[in-house]
Amino acid sequence: MKFSVTSEAAQWFIKELDLKPGGAVKIFTKIYGGIPTVYPSFFLGIAPGNKDDESTAKTVVDDITFYIESGNEWIVDNHDLTVEYNGQDVDYRFSD
Repeated sequence: MKFSVTSEAAQWFIKELDLKPGGAVKIFTKIYGGIPTVYPSFFLGIAPGNKDDESTAKTVVDDITFYIESGNEWIVDNHDLTVEYNGQDVDYRFSD
């Protein structure tokens, strides 16, 4: 399935995480309250990352590498994931 990040969301990450060109953002799963209607026992975390991670779910937007942490790519096995900016924060949109 597909993993993508909009340019607006990339700009939000650049500002919030003080990222420099060539930087990276890691998206990872954690057991918690859940992603409503998709994975009820998990939520997504974010952190500055390593663009050389061996993830198979990776995209580059505005010179920033976004990736789903290696071993967590299963979250896009059956759904597309688009990270979008909502005017204040980012939303994680899953679709079939």
